Amino acid sequence: MNNNYGPPPGFSPPPFGYGPPPGAPIPPNPMNPGYPGGMPPMQPANNGLAIASLVTGIVGLFPGCCCVVLGIPLSVGALVMGLVAMSQINRSQGRQGGRGLAIAGAVLGGTGTAMSIINAAFSFSNQMMRSAHIHI
Repeated sequence: MNNNYGPPPGFSPPPFGYGPPPGAPIPPNPMNPGYPGGMPPMQPANNGLAIASLVTGIVGLFPGCCCVVLGIPLSVGALVMGLVAMSQINRSQGRQGGRGLAIAGAVLGGTGTAMSIINAAFSFSNQMMRSAHIHI
């Protein structure tokens, strides 16, 4: 009994190390069906300012609730870095990623800035009422 069937009639695979002939369709890659040619394209590296904006926005959000001295500079910095990072990402023509990080950092920076300003306004009005001896 012979178990060596060999290739089907009319088919001779290319030698090892050679791809399909020029002009032939590229066969699907069984290990990664979404990318028939092999490895998927690399994701662009995230913009450093986008990451810094997100981190600064998160850190600046919490002092904005209670400490205006720390909240405003951190939040404004996050807002500015987020806007600059979005501009750099747009100009990079796809070579840089992190647009979502930059947007999140800018939103957190804007929210922290607003919270710090509202907190400062309430603190100022509270101090004015105390100095005028008005108790509510």
